[in-house]
Amino acid sequence: FESERLVVDQSPEARATEVTLGLAEVLVKVSGHEETLQSEPIQAMLVQAEQYLVQFSYQDNPLAEVELSAESETVSGTAGVSNASQEGEGANGGLPKRYRLTMQFDSASVMQVLNQAQQAVWGTNRPSVLIWLAIEGGNRRFIVNSDDNPLLTELLESSAERRGVPVTLPLMDLKDEQLITVSDIWGQFGDRISAASVRYSADATYTGRFYKDGKGKWQARWLLRIGKERKTIALNNARLEGLFRDSVDVLAEELANKYAVVNKLGKAGEYRFAVKGVESVEGYARL
Repeated sequence: FESERLVVDQSPEARATEVTLGLAEVLVKVSGHEETLQSEPIQAMLVQAEQYLVQFSYQDNPLAEVELSAESETVSGTAGVSNASQEGEGANGGLPKRYRLTMQFDSASVMQVLNQAQQAVWGTNRPSVLIWLAIEGGNRRFIVNSDDNPLLTELLESSAERRGVPVTLPLMDLKDEQLITVSDIWGQFGDRISAASVRYSADATYTGRFYKDGKGKWQARWLLRIGKERKTIALNNARLEGLFRDSVDVLAEELANKYAVVNKLGKAGEYRFAVKGVESVEGYARL
């Protein structure tokens, strides 16, 4: 299991803190739930985080000197990713984080502790999610896509990577533009969104709109669709980076509630179980 953190230097002191945070990220990613970190066996594991570290390496962080917030991209279309977008600035939060620390943890040991602690495990075969997101900013509304909004895309994709959620953004090419408009996404019109989503063959769609309220706080309204199931989600955050992070966290928790399982230890023998939600040959093949 791998985790990547930004650090100010390559000292053992800086690394020790990030190893603990990195292992915590891995545990949340594998279990699908942030509440996993509240378990006593898991907390004991985090105290000894370095014992589970297999190897680590450093690379330069090319964004270390960037000071602009990604929020300005909603106005001008150009911006850098703020260092504040990573959780936990640490003791040296005011210093530029010049390095990317990549850590690999012992997967077998992590799985063993999760199972012994009776915590959920979310397998690697995870549902793909197509994200339709409209943002209101700079007196206009636009659909987030990688070509026109690379830094906003980076915020979204990095949050999804942190939680282990496979996400796709629409291409917004001529074919998409013929099928869907920003107004369709803003209004969360199901028929139009479903028609435009067919080409992407995603397991779920996550349709949202971001806007600032009268007090300047970012608001989000999401609609999560998995098969015939629908769920509406309302979020808010003072910062755009935080809203992206919160949006993906809620998405991951919802998916984990549906797909993650607890390996309850019991006696060996024969067991009968039923599987719900298999609605196609493709779904049966994935099972």
